[in-house]
Amino acid sequence: YPPVSFPVGRGTPMIGPLVKWDHSATWEVASFKQTSSQSGECVVQVDLSKETDAYLAGHQIDGRVLFPATGYLMLVWKTLAKLRSTDFELLPVVFENVRFQRATIMPKEGTVKFSINIFEGTGDFEI
Repeated sequence: YPPVSFPVGRGTPMIGPLVKWDHSATWEVASFKQTSSQSGECVVQVDLSKETDAYLAGHQIDGRVLFPATGYLMLVWKTLAKLRSTDFELLPVVFENVRFQRATIMPKEGTVKFSINIFEGTGDFEI
């Protein structure tokens, strides 16, 4: 082919109509969401039969195993750190005006799912 002199002239035909795409196959495309968001939701499962959660069985009141109040605060703290892509021990926080609606009774078998929501702007949270 002869060398092409750029830019080409205005009368040069476009090659777009010559290219035909085969749309019969679908392909999965990776989705990378922004991880620096300051609001979001995280679901945590607690199971007393798991070794990592077994220590919670020692928090009993009137013979019932209750999820500790400090545990709720830790869930929020760790969720905030996760949303900011940092270690919770490196993220200082101050909790103000915290209200506990009711205690969570932990079952001896099975899991309890906690949904932690942190709201952008206000910093308010709910579990």
